[in-house]
Amino acid sequence: MQAFEGGINLLNAANAQVLGVSINDTTSQATFARELNLSFPLLSDKGAKVAKAYESTLAPLPVNARKTFLIDRGGIIRFCYEGVPETVDLLVRELARMP
Repeated sequence: MQAFEGGINLLNAANAQVLGVSINDTTSQATFARELNLSFPLLSDKGAKVAKAYESTLAPLPVNARKTFLIDRGGIIRFCYEGVPETVDLLVRELARMP
């Protein structure tokens, strides 16, 4: 998350919108965002519907697998990174390649 925050200006310049999604409740999300001083929204996926749809769960445990997606305006996944990149450079390059 800190990589995204550190590179938020580069991502914004590439017309990307950053969202964090996890199965944690909104109170936990708010605390986490405050502790890391994040400027982008964290969304709660309680019930893991989004995580399951994006194949981002670690069964049988009710936890998210860490993945990073680039999704175009039409809702099509254009890039998936297993984990969270240390910098946003890879994402900026992939964004430049997107149609």
